[in-house]
Amino acid sequence: YTATWTGLVQAPAAVVGIPALLGVTWLIARGVDGRRLMLVGVAIVVGGFYWMSRMNVYLSPGEVAAPRAVQVFGLVLILIPLMSAAYQSVPREQVA
Repeated sequence: YTATWTGLVQAPAAVVGIPALLGVTWLIARGVDGRRLMLVGVAIVVGGFYWMSRMNVYLSPGEVAAPRAVQVFGLVLILIPLMSAAYQSVPREQVA
């Protein structure tokens, strides 16, 4: 693969990740328990890792892009609640 093809293969992950980021942020703002979101996120990431473990060297770009998009969706479900919990203990005057 060239650098251009590598970027095009990774682009669907961003297309999935940005709306997921907005959706998870909205859910947390509405009071959904972040621990449940993180648990679902871990399960999705593990599923994505398993999907990628079944790959071989004879793949098309689409066969690489789909499991990567699944992994990014799971990572959003893990990292956004984690960052939200980390910032809850920071005093408002220390937040930029």
